[in-house]
Amino acid sequence: MKRFITLTIILALGVSMLAGCGKKVTETEIPTGEYSETGDETVEESEAEDTTEEAEITEAVDENEAEDKTESAEATEEDTAETTEAAEAIDVAETSSSDHEILVTDQSVTTLSDDYDEYNMVIPRLVVDGVDAEAINSALEEHVKTNHPLTEDEYGVSGETTSYAWGTKGNIVSIIIIAGEIGTDGVGYEVFNYNVDTLQAAGNDEVLSTFGLSEADFNGKVEEVYRAWWETETWLQEDMSYLDKSIAAISSTNVTPFALPNGDLGAAGLTYTPSQFMEMVRCFDLDTLSVAHFN
Repeated sequence: MKRFITLTIILALGVSMLAGCGKKVTETEIPTGEYSETGDETVEESEAEDTTEEAEITEAVDENEAEDKTESAEATEEDTAETTEAAEAIDVAETSSSDHEILVTDQSVTTLSDDYDEYNMVIPRLVVDGVDAEAINSALEEHVKTNHPLTEDEYGVSGETTSYAWGTKGNIVSIIIIAGEIGTDGVGYEVFNYNVDTLQAAGNDEVLSTFGLSEADFNGKVEEVYRAWWETETWLQEDMSYLDKSIAAISSTNVTPFALPNGDLGAAGLTYTPSQFMEMVRCFDLDTLSVAHFN
């Protein structure tokens, strides 16, 4: 009998414990309506947070992209500015005279007159940065007085009148001596090129380099201007053999490149023509393909 009672008690306790465990599982694993509402709010809040985070990430990406675009645009503007400055620097280098202040003015003027006219011997003077180029000026004076004398005697004035023109390109200054024999219409030209950095005579290659030309290109332009001149002058067309002879004479010995007063490339070339001045140096503008005229 005792055993039966004990067994009954144990069974009762076991049922009670199982019932307790079942309640715990029910409360924990199966949410009630309250838990369900709380869970939905939690999900919505979580989704809202995710959306906010995504928006913040998107905004951050957009900001980064905007910054990248801004930096790229600024870099492009800087590159463009640098390119423009470089182009302007090149353009200035090609068109300006130099960093020096260059002036060619009168060194001396000698005037003689007779019953017919008044005649001048004008000798040029080169000044660089406010200082006389003494060696060059002395050489110019000696050359003009020796090769183009102007004299007076009891019969009047004889010799040549002289004047000058000048131009610059880069560090090159070109001085053109213009000489005319008294009693004739003939005018001759002599070109002297100098480097204002060194105050030394500049050769043809140095002058052509300043203009960005090779000797072959220069000679081609000289031939072109000779042909253009012949086409515009009827008297030259009387004998085309003189054109052929002039073209054949094109060389570094017979043609000198120089800077015209307007900065264009000029050529002082030996030409042959069917006239009383059969052999003469004439000046040409290679940009306009025409004869150069000096005031």
